[in-house]
This record gives sequence, structure tokens and C-alpha cells, in this order.
Amino acid sequence: MENFQAFIPLILIVVVMYFLMIRPQQRKQKEINEMRKNIKRGDKVQSAGGVVGRVIKIKDDIITIECGRDRVRLDFVRNALTVLDAAPAVTRTQREQLERSNEEADENYDDYAADSTDEAYDDFDFDEESYDDSEYTDEYDGGDQRK
Repeated sequence: MENFQAFIPLILIVVVMYFLMIRPQQRKQKEINEMRKNIKRGDKVQSAGGVVGRVIKIKDDIITIECGRDRVRLDFVRNALTVLDAAPAVTRTQREQLERSNEEADENYDDYAADSTDEAYDDFDFDEESYDDSEYTDEYDGGDQRK
């Protein structure tokens, strides 16, 4: 009886650890496996390496995603992906509209950047005649390189 009472705290610690750590982890893993099983075409996913893209093809455990501006296609194993956004597949017209709006935004930004750069240089007055660089020397090799 005394030997059994000595093991009661150890048994309680194991039971508490099971309910606080092991069981929630098993539940979380079960949810992740269910999510990976339900990946479908059009879902936005992230790979274990951080690559984000949309699922375009599923064949067994190999999932092809399309990512980036150039619409690069990459193949991943199902277990390397996490679903970020389960969205319906984008139609071709929706994709063209999105690309068109992105191109317009890029053009507008380029125009803005060019305008702001021109304005910045217009405010800067540089008088070459009053600038004297004779006091500056290049001390590499110990002497004045300009003579």
C-alpha cells in the first residue's frame, strides 16, 4: 500500500500532461490532416518553405500550385502545404481583369515615381562654377592622384 501511494504523484503528473499537452496536440494534428485532405483547386496555400500560391492541379499526393507574377507552376507533396484561404477558383475573365488592374497600378506607380524624382531634382540647385574640389584628395597610395 505504501509503495502504491509513492507512485500517486507521478501518475497524476502523467495524467495532467496527457490532458494539457498530448491530447490537444493530437486534436490539432487531426485538424491539419483533415485540412490537407480537403485541399481543392483554387485554394490559396503556403508551402513549408514559404511559397504562396493557388492550387491549379491535384494528382494523388502531388499538388501543383501557381505563384508569382509570371505564374510559375510548382509541384508540392500534399503534406508540405497549409491552406491559407479556401477560395473558389478564379475564372479566366477574373484573372484577366486582375492582371489588367495590376498593370494599370504599375503604370500609375511608374508615372508617379518619375514625376516625384523630377520634382526632387528641380528643387536641387547645383552650381558647378562655384564648386571647388581642389581641397579634396584621394589618399590611396599616400598622395594626390589628381594633378
